[in-house]
Amino acid sequence: MPVRLALSTVVYGAAYGLFPIGWIILNLIFLYQLTVKKGLFSVLRGSLAQMNVLDLLQSLDMGHKTCALTLINNGDKCHLFFRDGQINHAAYAGMKGDDAVYKVLSWTGGNFEINFNGSSNEQTTTRSTQGLLLEGLRLLDESNRDAEENVLEA
Repeated sequence: MPVRLALSTVVYGAAYGLFPIGWIILNLIFLYQLTVKKGLFSVLRGSLAQMNVLDLLQSLDMGHKTCALTLINNGDKCHLFFRDGQINHAAYAGMKGDDAVYKVLSWTGGNFEINFNGSSNEQTTTRSTQGLLLEGLRLLDESNRDAEENVLEA
């Protein structure tokens, strides 16, 4: 094969073979940088049917995570902020602090979103995460017991 024909074949192969691959790689790098810049890799989403509120709070506590947890159920949203695993701020439907945490412990449906770049310096809770969970479960048990007593009386 003549040298000139061999070189033109190499150039043709590079132009039509490597150029599209290079173009795809450049686009992938651009998209990756865009998602990192927007923080989309730092958000974890899931269903409360698969991982309930109690498990989420305990996992974030045990992992000493600093993040923002948003719980969504039937259009209602609760925002919980963690600092080193401890809930330092909670807000739900006009409530703040411990009461907001207690309200969402009974949620079994809905979705959650954890943003590991989110945080709040506001301090509205008065107990540790474990203390909030224990008190919330005690309140939930009392309300379930009272509901059973009302059914038995009726």
